[in-house]
Amino acid sequence: MDWMPMYLDKELHFDTYRANVFVSIMGLGGIAGKLLAGKWSDALVRRAPVSTDRYRLVKARLPVSIGFFVVNAVGLHLLCFATSAQSTGIIVLITALLIGITIAGNVVNISVMGTELGPKDMAGTYSAIITLASLVGGIFTGLPLTTVADYYSWNTAFIFIELLCVFAFIIINL
Repeated sequence: MDWMPMYLDKELHFDTYRANVFVSIMGLGGIAGKLLAGKWSDALVRRAPVSTDRYRLVKARLPVSIGFFVVNAVGLHLLCFATSAQSTGIIVLITALLIGITIAGNVVNISVMGTELGPKDMAGTYSAIITLASLVGGIFTGLPLTTVADYYSWNTAFIFIELLCVFAFIIINL
């Protein structure tokens, strides 16, 4: 989310201190998100019925990622429509935490699911490929997102991301 400080400064008119606090809170949320995603998805795996289905573990972990996608859309909506330089500290805190928790939680959960789909003797390679996909996604959010924001508006860019979250939710549930 390399564009976040620029958005907070240029669009929301956060001062440097408040923008850095926001990004730091997102980082703390990311730590919590990774731990929560692991804990919750492991709990769902333990409750999943035993079967020979190759996708059993992924299907068990999937609700965590779906939930994180939905909550991420809510966090981005709050950022876009409820957060400003005049926002109370609690709105800023909740927004930053929601975004941090859901992004980092999904990264780790999707990485685990990808690793479980591959052969056990290639778990490291599968994990690296999933991490690579995440990094490539990060690259593509920089320029394309700021280009949409430049040509249209940041609100349009965030609505686009929210729609992508909904689209991902629909695709995952097919």
